[in-house]
Amino acid sequence: MSDPTPELPQNLPPSVFLPPPPVLGPYLPPQDFDHGEEFEPAVPRPIPGFLKVGSYARRSRGTMYSLFVLGLMCVVFWPIPFVQGLSFYILPLQYLHWIGLGLIAIAMFQFLAGLVTSGRYKYVKEGTPFVGRVSSINHIACGTQ
Repeated sequence: MSDPTPELPQNLPPSVFLPPPPVLGPYLPPQDFDHGEEFEPAVPRPIPGFLKVGSYARRSRGTMYSLFVLGLMCVVFWPIPFVQGLSFYILPLQYLHWIGLGLIAIAMFQFLAGLVTSGRYKYVKEGTPFVGRVSSINHIACGTQ
């Protein structure tokens, strides 16, 4: 059984080992630095329009609409005689109306949760903007195979 920690090769070029980053003093942002228009009003801030049409909002709306339409289709197709006859052979089709109502309930819950909570926009509504400096980026092995 061998040791799981690999040994470093002795013939590596000196450029592989980088020197440590220099010690930096306190960081002051530029005088004209601005966090953005979404952080200008007082807390609780309104969600700006460009975030409401962003990728997160688009995905949330798409998921909600998809669940609602799929649920509606399940409820509409359940009473069709062909589906009723097929439900003797494919058991989930017998419960298609309940599945549809569940999907509609999940879509409605997601819609109401979007009205009541701020979700991923909480940092815009209630967050405190600050400026920081990244002093170094390191690749650290988290586990071994």
